[in-house]
Amino acid sequence: MDRPKPYPDIYRAAALSCGAAPEDCVVVEDSLPGIRAGRAAGCRVLALVWDMPEAMLRAQGAEPFRSMAELPALLGVA
Repeated sequence: MDRPKPYPDIYRAAALSCGAAPEDCVVVEDSLPGIRAGRAAGCRVLALVWDMPEAMLRAQGAEPFRSMAELPALLGVA
């Protein structure tokens, strides 16, 4: 990609390569630029809580989670 995150290009390209609309995709991120890119692409964004407060992640439009073990339930596949 010519334009790195926070540009949404990478997520739009990923959706296109899967034949999906970005709004039907879920992005799993752990960085503010990645969260911003996912949101700008129109995707649902799940944010792994590491060193940033949950409130900051929520303010960016992400849904925070604390463990990868939570992903199946968040994605509705548990």
